Amino acid sequence: MRAFKGFNANLTCTKGNGTYQYEPGKTYYTDASQTARTGFHCCENPVDCLTWYGLPLQSQIHADGSRIFVVEAEGDIDEIDDKIACTQLTLMKELRLKALVLEIVKYIITHPLRDWEGKGKLYEIEKDIAEALEDGFAIARGVNPRAKGKKGAVLAVLVEDPKQPDRFLTAKVGTVGIELQPDTWYTAFDGKWVEL
Repeated sequence: MRAFKGFNANLTCTKGNGTYQYEPGKTYYTDASQTARTGFHCCENPVDCLTWYGLPLQSQIHADGSRIFVVEAEGDIDEIDDKIACTQLTLMKELRLKALVLEIVKYIITHPLRDWEGKGKLYEIEKDIAEALEDGFAIARGVNPRAKGKKGAVLAVLVEDPKQPDRFLTAKVGTVGIELQPDTWYTAFDGKWVEL
């Protein structure tokens, strides 16, 4: 099962009563899995990692930053709400900020009827209008969505079909200061960014 897992900057996280050290590409095994008790924990929705860990940066890792990976959860799997516990876990690929936003957008498109709105210290996932701070992200979803942000932020818009809100006409992800201008509202039309 493809899932997502957050870590401290040094690729450690809490497991049971202690701290567990991970390495990219390695597979880890344990005897039992019970969500919130034993096993290796991860999330199906990448934004759920942000409940426990901060945002990864666009191009580098600070000593106190967080890291998020795509993981493969296998073996005995136990799921409750937004948490998954498994007996076998492999760290597949690290996600920087833009890659994380792309994964969140893919999740929303794949599961359009699930809860999707959210707000944190450096991110907003909102209906119609979202705004991002520097090194944060904003995702706006709706019939006429718009997003803006500071330099270094990642923006995404998902344009819903007005006749079928569980279908999307277009979706776009970009970085402020590269494809997009700072402090400018954007939407998307026909697969292209449109400045408002």
